[in-house]
Amino acid sequence: YTPLSLAGSGGYVNIIKLLLSYGAEINSRTGSKLGISPLMLASMNGHVAAVKLLLDMGSDINAQIETNRNTALTLACFQGRAEVVSLLVDRKANIEHRAKTGLTPLMESDVGRVLLERGADVNAPPVPTSKDTALTIAADKGHNKFVELLLLYGATIDVRNKKGATPLWLACNGGHLEVVQLLVSRFANPDSEDSRKVSCLMASFRKGHIKVVKYMVRQVRQFPSDADCRRLITTITDKDLLKKCQNCMDQIITAKERQAQEANKAANNLLKEIDLEKSREECRKLAAAKKREKRKMKKKEKQQPNATTTTTNTITNDDIVTPSQLKDNTNELKQQKDDISSSSLLVDDDLRIKMKMTATENTLSSSPATALISQPSLIIEQSSKKKRILPQSSNELSSAVEQMPQNQTATTNSDSNKKKKKALPNNLSLSRKFERLAFTKEKSLSANNPQPLLNESAPQSASTQQPIKQK
Repeated sequence: YTPLSLAGSGGYVNIIKLLLSYGAEINSRTGSKLGISPLMLASMNGHVAAVKLLLDMGSDINAQIETNRNTALTLACFQGRAEVVSLLVDRKANIEHRAKTGLTPLMESDVGRVLLERGADVNAPPVPTSKDTALTIAADKGHNKFVELLLLYGATIDVRNKKGATPLWLACNGGHLEVVQLLVSRFANPDSEDSRKVSCLMASFRKGHIKVVKYMVRQVRQFPSDADCRRLITTITDKDLLKKCQNCMDQIITAKERQAQEANKAANNLLKEIDLEKSREECRKLAAAKKREKRKMKKKEKQQPNATTTTTNTITNDDIVTPSQLKDNTNELKQQKDDISSSSLLVDDDLRIKMKMTATENTLSSSPATALISQPSLIIEQSSKKKRILPQSSNELSSAVEQMPQNQTATTNSDSNKKKKKALPNNLSLSRKFERLAFTKEKSLSANNPQPLLNESAPQSASTQQPIKQK
């Protein structure tokens, strides 16, 4: 180191002025190769006044170390010297300069706000060798505030480096819980894997980061198998790490069981919701059917009153009865009653006549026909509706019956009893018989040749009785 380098590293402004006044080399380097300059030493150690003095005296702001190509700005950023960074940026330092590692000052800095406010690219092209970005480097180192700042300025959250690791994977592997929580809250994928198919949870498990494992088991959807966890535990030789990994494995197993229970519960709730939705749909259909029925009933009710009103109007208009019509109707009813009573009387007369006819038929059947026909004189009386056949006098019949011998009366009584049993139930046959008898009587009267009655003493032969019976 030169005297000026030591004065710059310590921030001794007066000594720097004195040395420069005596001609000290302002851009002197340490070592045989181009090493670190007084400005770099002052910037790295955060001496703002010394940096300002050196810049005022003409020090090279973008000078690089030959071995690693670092500048005053990269060194100040790496050490977190915010004031120095701001001063260097104001003096037009190259904020996109890459060191030998390919890192920009932003990637190396905890004071990136200054650089971002001055227009630094938050999604600068990845480093050629490792494809790391500012976010992957900050997450790997656990710089929580810088990660938040990068996300605020729009850094890509799921960017991958050469090994396929995301910022969240790198934070889990490093055990940085705050960075992990921040990235998950910004919707980083908790189930992301690197190129070797190692998940974020498995990366924290194999390093024994218990706090990160406890947090991640509640975020992931896919868990590592128990066989993979046991296989990894068998390869661990460090006792302290083995204990931590076993504790992590217990956390993973309990989380698996809890997830299975939650999945079953969610499935049951889903089935219940499906059943409820079906029942609701059925209720909606029933309600719609009821509404349709009500509408139909209302339409029918609207149509029915019109029909009833028309019928009532026709009835009231047609059936108006005057007092004269009432009198006529009562007279007609009286006449109908009289006709019914007269017809009932006629029917009674007919019944009486038929009863008398049956009695006379019984008496006539036992006596000779000539005696019965010659003695009584039958007359035909015309009634209003029917012909009535009546004997002229009942004395003639009784005298004819008395003139008959006693043995004949006995036989007639017996025959009458027999014929009563064999009497026809039909009244029409009786009327026909009397009509025949009347016809024969009229015929005999017209011929003026009446037959004499039989003498009481004359014996009746069987030959004479039989044709009479047949007649």
